[in-house]
Amino acid sequence: MLPWSRAVPKELLPVGTLPVFHYVLAEAAHAGIETVVLVNAIWKRALERYLEPDRALEAELQARGRLELLDSVRELARRIELVTTFQHEPLGLGHAVHCAAPVVGT
Repeated sequence: MLPWSRAVPKELLPVGTLPVFHYVLAEAAHAGIETVVLVNAIWKRALERYLEPDRALEAELQARGRLELLDSVRELARRIELVTTFQHEPLGLGHAVHCAAPVVGT
């Protein structure tokens, strides 16, 4: 994944026409999940901003006639609430789950 992953989180690299992260969130929404807890690294802020409205991007997609992609992005943002917590060191999956515990309420 280098050198791309030095500048862009691997989760935002495309598979086909969309970032991997989009597919994961879309599958969660399709399964009826409404809130996703993202255990994130502090330097991957782009992940937590993924569902935020981007008027410039939306206008560009509209102008280019990419209405299906535009609808996909908007629909996902309507269906999923993304809650972020941080793992300050990469100490493994168990530690990531521990970092999410206060957000989840356990």
